Amino acid sequence: MRTYGTVTTAMEAYAKDMPTAGPVTSYRLEEEFETRVARNLQTIIKIGKPGMKVEQEARQRRRKLKEKMEILRTLKEFTDNNKQLKISLYKALNTMQKTEENQGQRMYTPRIRTDITLAERGGAGK
Repeated sequence: MRTYGTVTTAMEAYAKDMPTAGPVTSYRLEEEFETRVARNLQTIIKIGKPGMKVEQEARQRRRKLKEKMEILRTLKEFTDNNKQLKISLYKALNTMQKTEENQGQRMYTPRIRTDITLAERGGAGK
């Protein structure tokens, strides 16, 4: 088992192995890391005084993760219960992106007037 200087570096090392695809994956990553931190706390406590700082960091990180998971849980439940809304939002986003692309490709083409004829020079103005 690898040892890490701080909980943050342990989280970063663990996160490198996990794909990130938005809040749900982030939620799973944090949930998994919280479980690992809880499992390893007893081992950290046995280390002694140097481990007390690591334990404190682990507990603080765990608390922050739990708070973040509590917020993300609301969003996850909302999206699970509103599958049709998620599809509608996705379609609306695609339509907006296509419209923006089309607007970026527009070019100004001056109109050629065919109803105006020029008078010949000479005559009245001399």
